[in-house]
Amino acid sequence: MRIVMANESDRFDQVLGRITRLSTLIENRLRIDVSTVVYSSTNLGLKLTSTIYTDKLIKMLRVAVKHLYSEDIYRQFESVIRDIEKCENERNIFVHSMWAFENAKNYVRRRKFKYTPKKGLNLEKEDIDIDSIIALANRILIASENLSKFLDKLLLLSPRTHEKINPKETNP
Repeated sequence: MRIVMANESDRFDQVLGRITRLSTLIENRLRIDVSTVVYSSTNLGLKLTSTIYTDKLIKMLRVAVKHLYSEDIYRQFESVIRDIEKCENERNIFVHSMWAFENAKNYVRRRKFKYTPKKGLNLEKEDIDIDSIIALANRILIASENLSKFLDKLLLLSPRTHEKINPKETNP
């Protein structure tokens, strides 16, 4: 292992930056929709959820969708949100790890210290090729687009009647 000059790690940094940016978009989209669905006020909801992270936002939205919408809508939501959760878990592994570059190889080594009372302190090590990291970024993008499409449709449904609301009627 060695410390790498910036030009050798640019591609990796770009992809990791893309993963971080897309994850932030997902978190903020969830924050807006929790604000709208749970609090019925985007401004109040954004203030109340500003320090809540993705996993908790998902839990809040999961409860709201289950309570307010039909079982069919909830099943659709679960399908979309499971992909988001998988991506978020993988993202956390990537973002919260240390990285080292091998000489003239197309992979990076991920390292992370983990401690559990049962197993003690361990150092996880994993070699990951750059294409795997790009694939994660692409999965996050697709999951984000699917979430956005689903939530756009959800917000056009009336929670009590499950009927579509005519947007022209809701803007007097």
